[in-house]
Amino acid sequence: MQLQFLDVRGPQDIETGFQAASKRRADAALVLGGPVATAQRKQIVGLAAKSRFSAIYPQSDYMDAGGLVFYGPSIRDLFRRAATFVDKILKGRKPADLPVEQRTKFELVINLKTAKQIGLTIPQKVLARRTRCSSDERRPSGGCRFGLSSPLNSFSQQVGYSIFARVRET
Repeated sequence: MQLQFLDVRGPQDIETGFQAASKRRADAALVLGGPVATAQRKQIVGLAAKSRFSAIYPQSDYMDAGGLVFYGPSIRDLFRRAATFVDKILKGRKPADLPVEQRTKFELVINLKTAKQIGLTIPQKVLARRTRCSSDERRPSGGCRFGLSSPLNSFSQQVGYSIFARVRET
């Protein structure tokens, strides 16, 4: 496997980044978070589908735009935990006395509609690991939400700007 980074510092760099990755015969894309990527998520998702890249995204919002895969912390759980901290502070606890917590709930969202569009078959072992996927949990774009509890070492948090990375088998 070969990993290459393509800097995307502004909206004008997105299409040229995908063109460069296509020329180098990329198979997959890892889109890391940042203001440019978030603001241009529809364009990024569209270009990934057009290029037939298997792509993983840093936020579940990309799934509503038709993204293929999201794996990351449960935003719903983060807000719930934040509300717990606010409640404790409002009841008189000093913020400095509150413990630092590690994220424990993560989501794996796979957009089966997008997978089908790019000709990708999701292995049954992955589909069998889902913990919940009822019709009322389906995303408008065809995604299916799974719940996972495992640690995540998020490289995207260590990067100060948006990067488009591509991976291909050699």
